[in-house]
Amino acid sequence: MMDVLAHDLRFALRSLRRRPGVSLAVALTLTLGIGANTALFTVVRGVLLRPLAIADPDEVAIVYQHDRISKTEREPFSAPDYYDLAARARSFAALAAYAGMPMTLGRDGSDPAPVNATGVTWGFFRLLGMAPVLGRGFAESEDLPGGPRVAVLSDALWRGRFLADSAVLGRVLVLDDAAYTVIGVAPPRLGLPGLTTDVWLPLQLGPTSTPRSRHNVSVIGRLSPGVSLVAAGREARAIGLQLETEYPESNRGRGMSVEGMTEVVVGGVRPALLLLLGAVTLLLLVACANVASLLLAQGWARAREFALRRTLGASTGRLARQFLIENLLITGAAGSLGVLLAIWGLEALIGLAPADLPRVDEVRVDGLVLAVTLGLALSVGLVFGMVPLAQARRLDLNVAVQGEGGRAGSAGPRRRRLRDALVVAEVALSALLVIGAG
Repeated sequence: MMDVLAHDLRFALRSLRRRPGVSLAVALTLTLGIGANTALFTVVRGVLLRPLAIADPDEVAIVYQHDRISKTEREPFSAPDYYDLAARARSFAALAAYAGMPMTLGRDGSDPAPVNATGVTWGFFRLLGMAPVLGRGFAESEDLPGGPRVAVLSDALWRGRFLADSAVLGRVLVLDDAAYTVIGVAPPRLGLPGLTTDVWLPLQLGPTSTPRSRHNVSVIGRLSPGVSLVAAGREARAIGLQLETEYPESNRGRGMSVEGMTEVVVGGVRPALLLLLGAVTLLLLVACANVASLLLAQGWARAREFALRRTLGASTGRLARQFLIENLLITGAAGSLGVLLAIWGLEALIGLAPADLPRVDEVRVDGLVLAVTLGLALSVGLVFGMVPLAQARRLDLNVAVQGEGGRAGSAGPRRRRLRDALVVAEVALSALLVIGAG
């Protein structure tokens, strides 16, 4: 069996060398289509499809305030409103508050550097289900007003500034001329909507630390078992109305709403990315239609060869295997080149991406992307690789062996219909691309 396959492989290579123009055209056409599709699928997977790097992300929600008077949405809370929500809400198993705080880092005589600090309430890491990779998170006693100055480093800061030193625990970090003791290192890709964090600090806010009119903290929560976003939103709205009644001077017109964290992170870019993915999928279909046209033309040009080989005793299965190997060689090469093109194109896409595109650091070509690309290339080879054989099986062998004239007369109408159908498909797909782009 292996000898037969080796013979078929050598025959396929010789056959491709005899027709380098068609082979190269098919390979390049598929390379462009597969490469573009793979690059954008990688972005869509990294941004939209891969779950957020937290435990059970569908159970995590962001709680917002909104102002009906100024008609502003997704506003932060005041510290008193947050503590009132935490005391009254039953839809959440846990709530935490956080706030971004730009600071300046200095260490061991090195030049000061700006860093993005995020203050969080003590249960923040537990709420997300993420334990620090080194050390520990914050204790409740460290989150009280006037509590100890402690810090948890981000993975990026730990690796970049501290060279992934496992002895970093206990080191002193100077932030805005104040000394903080490092107690932990956060896991990679731990982030929050709209925030880039280098170092995590305890928020150290109490219910009366700031006035109710000062809205400077964001709120995140984990839903209680069996509670839906709709139910949590209904309860939050009711609490917002209670606070509006109790504190009319600061809370007049202010309500509350609840949104899933995944929707907050990626909801704004989902339509555009899916539209782009649809466009490159159409581009791939145009490429496949072009490949089908080329393979059909090649099949008609080789009809006499097929007929002679069948007359000499070659079985349909043997011909099918040889044609399949030929086309899998082409599509395999196109798939490999498509992956290389996708890797290069991915860097260009990320470079051109808007600054607010979320989760860009999670976009990478991984095993699933490679498997999808390989499956795509093999599918194209299987579907369109049998076109010449299907054409040859419909030929009258006695007529086909006589030459071009007999062949044209027997297959002409069917050939023209199929060719016209492919042309119509290419024009229709191209028109859809133009309409979508315009």
